[in-house]
Amino acid sequence: MVTNISSYWYYPSLIAVIAILGGCSQPEKTAQKALLGHQDTICSVAFSIDGNKLVSGSADATIRIWDVQTRTCLHVLDQPNDWVHCVDVSPDGVHFASGGRDQVVRVWNLNSGELERELEGHTGIIFSVHYTANGDRLVSYGNDKTIRIWDVASGTCEKTTPIRTFWTPSGFVLIPKTNLAVLAGDNPEIWDLDKELSVQTYEGHEDSIGSVAVSSDGEYIASGGQYQDHSLKFWDRHSTECLWSKDFDVNQGVESLLFSPNDDVLISGHFSGKIVCWNPLTGEELRSTQAHARMGALALSRDLILASAGSDGSISNRVLDIEVIKLWKFDSLEPAIAPPSMNPRDTKSGDASE
Repeated sequence: MVTNISSYWYYPSLIAVIAILGGCSQPEKTAQKALLGHQDTICSVAFSIDGNKLVSGSADATIRIWDVQTRTCLHVLDQPNDWVHCVDVSPDGVHFASGGRDQVVRVWNLNSGELERELEGHTGIIFSVHYTANGDRLVSYGNDKTIRIWDVASGTCEKTTPIRTFWTPSGFVLIPKTNLAVLAGDNPEIWDLDKELSVQTYEGHEDSIGSVAVSSDGEYIASGGQYQDHSLKFWDRHSTECLWSKDFDVNQGVESLLFSPNDDVLISGHFSGKIVCWNPLTGEELRSTQAHARMGALALSRDLILASAGSDGSISNRVLDIEVIKLWKFDSLEPAIAPPSMNPRDTKSGDASE
């Protein structure tokens, strides 16, 4: 019997494997097409501004650009020679940036997949890269203990800010309309990127945390424990008061955090593969789903399609990691329906399963 694979999802490249290992027929329910192709952990996903494309970076040393509507892979970019830890799409939807273990920030054309610029200067793994609101700057940070601000047009590094602690891949986010960033260390901490110093710390976690998120109005911060501390905390940014906190079991550490576009929902992705939506004002759980066997990354489009990247489970008692991206309706956490014109059995050239 096939276990730990939802009948709502269809993996065309795995039908033969399932048949051999489990002797099972295809689920009767109409399955929704997953985005398959990465061969190792998917570290980061990001939607284009119009929600029509999705970019994913992986430990398999590739970047993939996906067409969200047709669930097809448009480009496989293998220019990086090591893990791709982070991707971010420019506000104009024309470019995206990537960073990883080879210590180079790269700028790509989102439509053609062409590499346009390499930004060199980091001397350690790049864990996060973000475009500023107007798209003319990139902010990156890495385990060389620096935050760097880049001029996108010229490729020059305008500022290098030393930081005193090593942070994790999901632990860096810019606060909108400010020169501030939130970083995850032993506790959430706000850094002034102009003054190059820490200006605020939020005390309460029992161990180092792995993920942070900030509301679009900059009023609230969420932080998640990933390792020894398995908690989710919600903070008033200005008073530093913890408004509510949730504690989870050891395998439920928080891997990823997102706010909805109008800040009325906080989304958490957990190591166990679970997605939970919370009321940020009360801490009430609104809805949840078991998305994967192990969670990797989350992204939310402006038209409220949620992408989850993770690994899916075992088949017939044999471990078989399937690196997959799934698309969900944000308001219900049900699988997002592929366009009716699509044939879920179609595995022609360019299919997402290739």
